[in-house]
Amino acid sequence: MPFARRLFCAEFSIPAIALLVLAAVTTPHLTHASDERHLALVRDTAALQDSISRYRHRIADAYNPITDGWEPMMNSGYLAAVPVNPITGSSVVSNGPNAASGWAFDALSGRLEACIIDGGSLEARLLRTRR
Repeated sequence: MPFARRLFCAEFSIPAIALLVLAAVTTPHLTHASDERHLALVRDTAALQDSISRYRHRIADAYNPITDGWEPMMNSGYLAAVPVNPITGSSVVSNGPNAASGWAFDALSGRLEACIIDGGSLEARLLRTRR
């Protein structure tokens, strides 16, 4: 193999190895950040469900965040601010999974679920939590 040809292979392989090492180091950090957002959303959803349940109990189940919004809970001290879903960036409440919504609420059961976007299909779905 001529000297110039060997030099070209070395010049090519060193940056390729550097890129592989960089990808191996940064990918877990990105995945970890996504996991942290997911865990925060699970905690936030559980806390919101608890606040909604307490507020609905106080006013005889008459509260529906789809139609009433977050203001009644904020005005009565059950929420400090409008909750925003960190995955969708929305505070809107709908009656089912929706890409423009942050939350979905079932008025019959009083159950609140977070809306998330499926990474593979880009479809909106509900984040199921155990209760």
